[in-house]
Amino acid sequence: MLIITPIALALLTSAYAQDLDSTLAYTAWGTFAAGSALTLVYEPESPNFPTSTAPAFDAQIRSYFARDEPLGEFESLASYAIFPWMAAPFALQILNGENTTELTNTLNSYLFTLGLTQLVKSSVARERPDGSDNLSFFSGHSAGAFVAGAGVASALQRSGASPWLSHTAWLVSGALAFSRVVDDKHFTSDVITGAAIGAAAGIYYQRHGVTDSTTSLHFSSSEQLPLAIAFSGDL
Repeated sequence: MLIITPIALALLTSAYAQDLDSTLAYTAWGTFAAGSALTLVYEPESPNFPTSTAPAFDAQIRSYFARDEPLGEFESLASYAIFPWMAAPFALQILNGENTTELTNTLNSYLFTLGLTQLVKSSVARERPDGSDNLSFFSGHSAGAFVAGAGVASALQRSGASPWLSHTAWLVSGALAFSRVVDDKHFTSDVITGAAIGAAAGIYYQRHGVTDSTTSLHFSSSEQLPLAIAFSGDL
């Protein structure tokens, strides 16, 4: 995150200087930059919502899935599977021979979701069920799993795959999200909220993102930052 934040800020500022014409791209990069910056300078030391304030259904579900032995330094394999899953939409889009339009929309959906997640986590400051920190609400893994699921489902639909195959993307996303409850890293309400936000962001960006864009990294003029990202197209 320490490296990504200045790069994101540079890209956003330079894109603005080049009259970036995509409102959704502005929103994605701006939200990501804000969330990254907040994460760098602030982490809630005390919870606004300790575990004792969790709703009854959260506490009951947590109790049902309580493990007999703590996981210690390691989380379940499902928690790490989120990373190849988030790479899957890009892989499918490349295999489909799709242009930068789809790649751009997927990237923007990720940036928006990640940025919003960090902003809300730091602002709400809900204590995790296991007490490890105060960044429980909402689940970033769940949001990431479902924004990736939207990208996978969209890529499969464009490839002409069976609709049933596309539906499996949501099942995989759900399994990855629910693993956070089993791992005692999140309450069920954290996971449901993250899943809803990730799915909504993913679907919206896939359906309403730029429809004809080219994305290129290039050197800008001396009056602007040295690195710029340009988008063109209609929303």
